[in-house]
Amino acid sequence: MRVFKDNAGRSWSISVNIASAKRVRDVLKFDLLDLAGGNIFDRLGDDPILAANVLWVLVMPDAAKLGVTDEQFGEALGGDAFDAATDALVEEVFDFFPQRKRKVLGNLKEKFTLFQTRQLELAEKQVATLDDQAIEKLIRKNTPEAAGSSSMS
Repeated sequence: MRVFKDNAGRSWSISVNIASAKRVRDVLKFDLLDLAGGNIFDRLGDDPILAANVLWVLVMPDAAKLGVTDEQFGEALGGDAFDAATDALVEEVFDFFPQRKRKVLGNLKEKFTLFQTRQLELAEKQVATLDDQAIEKLIRKNTPEAAGSSSMS
């Protein structure tokens, strides 16, 4: 069982077991335990709405007791809270499987994490480069030489 906090300060416990996985499959038509149908970690990582919906289905029984709606739950998931929640979800899925399957899943999870890290690093570099280019373009456009040459042409 994993615990995460949402942005409203509420603590949520999630557990992936046969009953909760069945509930996710029945409600969302998404098989949380389908290793043969593709990398579930990729799907959850690529689709934040899917991840949030899976989390919602996992916390539904507790949410009902607290009177929290799916919209209120979703409104309180974002930023670091969403990151912590999805980490908890991935760890729960990982821990569900027996040791022999966890080794393979561990390799998939590791590669997925590395892929995400490298994607973010690349995006940061691209943004930094674009910012530098935009600044240089503005400087060139607003220098007296540039103004003089454009007014003469």
